[in-house]
Amino acid sequence: MHYVPMTIFAVILLTPVLWMPEEGFSTTINERIVIQVVIMALITVPIVVTLIGNEANLLYHQEYILASRTLGASRRRIIIRHLFPQLREKMLVLYGQQVVESLIVFAHLGLLQLFIGGTDVDYDPMFGDPPKSISYEWAGIFGNTFRYLQGAPWLPLGPAISFALVILAIAAMIEGYTRAKNSQAKIPKRKRMAFVSEETIEWNQQQLKTKMILLKKDSTSSK
Repeated sequence: MHYVPMTIFAVILLTPVLWMPEEGFSTTINERIVIQVVIMALITVPIVVTLIGNEANLLYHQEYILASRTLGASRRRIIIRHLFPQLREKMLVLYGQQVVESLIVFAHLGLLQLFIGGTDVDYDPMFGDPPKSISYEWAGIFGNTFRYLQGAPWLPLGPAISFALVILAIAAMIEGYTRAKNSQAKIPKRKRMAFVSEETIEWNQQQLKTKMILLKKDSTSSK
């Protein structure tokens, strides 16, 4: 599951929930949103659990963990006192990465016309409208207007740019948190620029010239 795109699992599991049948939805929009959130969370659980488990297994064999176990520390104390402080930073970074991946999956589902809250489908064979979003969120607007990419590109590019800005903001927060924890976030101090007038510069130049003349006279007199 780590190498298979999450969009494939999301489409397989969410199509019966979000695609409106001919007789209409049997659930409310709130119920469909809750079901979608739960399914998206369940898709990410195996990957997150595997990554955290691998990191915890590496830490569990460290010398200070073995020393704590030798001294009689319980598993709960080892997890709270030793493992969790070491994994806290990685868990926050992993959380940010999963949020970014979930946003990308929502954008992919919008392109595949599986919108948050359900897809309104018109089954009229003659004058049926294309599938449209019920909640009109970013992914729904992006999927509904993607067919206008050639004629009116600002319609799909608006929600696409919004997705990109949110992902960029989350990535910047993760990077800033990582640098702050590693003591790499150094804010350079601005140097105060003192204003020097032209008269002061000319006076300094004259003083320099007079000193140079005096040095030449001293050198000639010594010879």
